[in-house]
Amino acid sequence: KSGLSSNATAPRLKANPDFPLRGLVVCVCGKKLTGSWHKGRNKKYSYYHCNNQGCEHYVQHIKTGELREKFLELLNKITPKEKYLNLFRAVIVDTWNNRRVAVQQEGQNYERELKKLESQKEKLLSMRMNSEISKEEFLELKEKLENQIIGLQMSRNEAKIEEFDIETAISYAIQFMKNIARQWQDLDDIKQKQRLQKMVLPEGIIYDRNTKNFGTAVLSPVFRLFEDSTITKSHLVAGEGFAPPTSWFWLLAAITGSVGLSH
Repeated sequence: KSGLSSNATAPRLKANPDFPLRGLVVCVCGKKLTGSWHKGRNKKYSYYHCNNQGCEHYVQHIKTGELREKFLELLNKITPKEKYLNLFRAVIVDTWNNRRVAVQQEGQNYERELKKLESQKEKLLSMRMNSEISKEEFLELKEKLENQIIGLQMSRNEAKIEEFDIETAISYAIQFMKNIARQWQDLDDIKQKQRLQKMVLPEGIIYDRNTKNFGTAVLSPVFRLFEDSTITKSHLVAGEGFAPPTSWFWLLAAITGSVGLSH
């Protein structure tokens, strides 16, 4: 064990830019690594370590620079190859265009049905004004029509697709995935960096201090997709073994929106 002082000299912030991997990297005992600064003879040093007293690695220090370099190696290792990113682009564009046409048609159908109901509502009002139906019948039929109109309006609104520049979004997402290690390294905002980490490794990742290596990573769907060297466009279109292409749009949103990257 290190002979350095175990007295932390920096406050344990939940999102401390000095320790971006805290909360993501897990010790072999299952405990998440923490981080702190320690005083040496002439300067301070930063380390990650396990605080589980029952662990063989309890307070055994891992240099922050060492873990950082290992993490960058991991990100480079899982970076998708160009040919798979091109497949991803093709399938997303095709799926988006097909879905957009279907939804637009669906929206037009709802509009036609709404016009019919509005016409019936006007006719009903005319019948009441001409005393062709009683007040009670009018109110009953009017309520029924209005409920149908509200239901169709909700369905129409759900069918609408907001204007979205899919090509720009995909280009941005692919550029992001091609340079995931650099993106992580260049981010100054600790919260953005941690969101990026969780987006790539949603379940965290184990680090073994003895071997100085990470364990097998549970990747997010989009990165897991590119692990299969036999994947083809037909597999992606069919969603074989993966989420269907229509569910991948949230990945674009995650990359282009919630992470908030701009590199």
